[in-house]
Amino acid sequence: MPSTVTTDSGIAVSTLRADTVAVGIRNLVASVYQGTDTVSTSIPVKLIPGPPANMAITPEDSVLPAEHGSNTIIQVQVFDRYHNNVGAGQIVTFETSLGIITETGVTDSTGSTTALLTATTEIGWAIVTVRAGEAVGHVQIRYMRLTAAEVAIIVSPHRLPGDGISSATITATVLDSFGNPITDRTPVKFYQDTALATGRIIPNLSLIHI
Repeated sequence: MPSTVTTDSGIAVSTLRADTVAVGIRNLVASVYQGTDTVSTSIPVKLIPGPPANMAITPEDSVLPAEHGSNTIIQVQVFDRYHNNVGAGQIVTFETSLGIITETGVTDSTGSTTALLTATTEIGWAIVTVRAGEAVGHVQIRYMRLTAAEVAIIVSPHRLPGDGISSATITATVLDSFGNPITDRTPVKFYQDTALATGRIIPNLSLIHI
């Protein structure tokens, strides 16, 4: 298109070949020129995107605290093979290896949809898998430990002779508010809080991360 053909028994036939860009409505016109007179008619043709072929996945947050109620929105844009946005009504499914996520979404007129990913208290990487037709995509969200909320200390032995030689092992267990060990390499400071004490605290690097 455009093209000029002649009639056969009053019929003229031409062909409209769709391009790779879905542009919505096109108006097709057939005209007959007779000297100074023109007879025309028109009809609309809608060009639509193809089936899902690929997608873009964008989380609002790439890191979440590992606590109940912590969440983020996963935004998905679905395209056909020529990178046109798919139309409304495409079913999109979601799965996650950690946490809880909205199982199904439906694309709007722009080819996009969203899902809500909610963390639990489990630490690690959530691998979110998204499917729309033949298109499959993945994104990772990290669940991090919370800040320290509890410290438990064990001293062994509890009694020492004041001979300048004897020693005790001090072990501190540091947990977040859900009872999970906090992140490795978190500094822990040991000290004596009484002016009467004269002993020394010697850090044991095999027990204390500094």
